[in-house]
Amino acid sequence: MPSTKEVFDRVCDASLQHGLLDQAQVNELYEQLTSCATDEQRQKLMTTLLQQKRASLFAHMQKVAADKLDQAYAADVPDAAKDTGKMPTMKIKGLQSRADLNDQPAQVLKPGNGEERWQVKVLATDECVRIKPANIFVKACRVPAGHGGWQTVELTASEHAAILEQGDRAPVLARCGLELRVQREQCSPWDGRTPRQARLDNQAVTWLMIESNGYAPTPWQGNVGSCIVARAAGDFSDGDFELVNDYCSSLLDHFGEGPVKPRQMSPVAFQRCIANSASNYALNESEAEHAQRMASVSILHIPEGTYDW
Repeated sequence: MPSTKEVFDRVCDASLQHGLLDQAQVNELYEQLTSCATDEQRQKLMTTLLQQKRASLFAHMQKVAADKLDQAYAADVPDAAKDTGKMPTMKIKGLQSRADLNDQPAQVLKPGNGEERWQVKVLATDECVRIKPANIFVKACRVPAGHGGWQTVELTASEHAAILEQGDRAPVLARCGLELRVQREQCSPWDGRTPRQARLDNQAVTWLMIESNGYAPTPWQGNVGSCIVARAAGDFSDGDFELVNDYCSSLLDHFGEGPVKPRQMSPVAFQRCIANSASNYALNESEAEHAQRMASVSILHIPEGTYDW
């Protein structure tokens, strides 16, 4: 273990390197030590000075690390990671006269009213066509009450539009660039007074609906029941929901440790967190299993890996 003098020398050198002290100030510290009448006084003064300068050095290094992270956040993420203002991308199915368009992804250009045909652009060819909403599908996730059991479901364009209109927005995820709407399948919104039924608790959805204070609104705290979670910009599978759930769980851990910084509820933080999760899943899956998992994911837009967020 290094002596107090060795640690003091290292802290002084580091303080010089980081610009916290100049050479004259360092010389003054050593002169104070030299002027002590006894070794005991010198040791006591050195310990006091070491505590002061080390605390300053650590605080500075923490700020430097935070500044570096802020600079990384300023680099932002791909535009694909931000749903706001985008029309949904769906898949065409069940056409008879234009069977060549079946299973082709298409972006909605103009929704129709009721059963009117929707105007869409086929992504592979840029062809614009008008198609009945019953022949345009998008993936969503059914989240049953209890724990797990999440399931990818297909919605027609009309069903998807209804959930976007009637469902509740997930507020923190919206700050993260992901526009999700949640609609209950069975239960009415909880009023906070009606007795809670354990069989209707849905922790995953309650987590999904937290606000920037770390708490979900009262209607989403109890008697939630089974829900459908849809993404405004297009597909949202059970694999996507699992990554979102990982982010919500990690964010709540941060709330438990103290105030959460705004940057931890941003597109960059979200993308980095779910990239970490995807990388962790890869450690416990075969290449084929992991490839199958990630083939169903549409919300990750940076490479899998380990990131600070």
